[in-house]
Amino acid sequence: MNDCHKSRLIIDSKRRLRAPQIEMGEGSLFPDSASHWFSSSAVQEAEKHLSDMVVSKSLVAKIDRPMGVVCFQTAKDSNDILNSWSMNLEKLLDLVEKSCHQIHKETMVHKAALKV
Repeated sequence: MNDCHKSRLIIDSKRRLRAPQIEMGEGSLFPDSASHWFSSSAVQEAEKHLSDMVVSKSLVAKIDRPMGVVCFQTAKDSNDILNSWSMNLEKLLDLVEKSCHQIHKETMVHKAALKV
């Protein structure tokens, strides 16, 4: 199994990786670099490997160097985000309407019980 295939299997199982996870430990992209113990050369090697995979379009990744995080999610289309937000808002308003109905019903039952 080549390094690219191993890397792809690890990436498919995760959405985000911190820099130490990229190069060391269980599920690392570079098992042979564990002896470097998070050295800058190992990080540069991991970043170069990821960059090459992104350029070859074998994966989608976004590297946040200051945070030391690599995110493997694709960017969402703005229309999809707005549609999702709209659907969530619609569900919320439905829940509010049902809750108001239940409160009104409970109030009417309570008032009827007091009159009797």
